[in-house]
Amino acid sequence: MTILTGLPSYILSVAFLNLYIYYIVTRLNIHLNGWYSGLSGLSIGFIVIVTLSGTLPKPC
Repeated sequence: MTILTGLPSYILSVAFLNLYIYYIVTRLNIHLNGWYSGLSGLSIGFIVIVTLSGTLPKPC
C-alpha cells in the first residue's frame, strides 16, 4: 500500500523536476547574463528533489 501512495508523489516530483529544468534552461537561453542565479536556483532545486526522494519509497 505504501508503493501505491508513494507512486503519485514520485511521479509528481519527477514531472516537477523536468518542468523546473526546462524553465531554468529557457531562462538561461533568454538571460545569459543571469547564469549564476540560474545555476544557484538549479542547485537549490536539486537539493529539494534529493530531500524529497529521500522520503519516497525506494523502488525494488
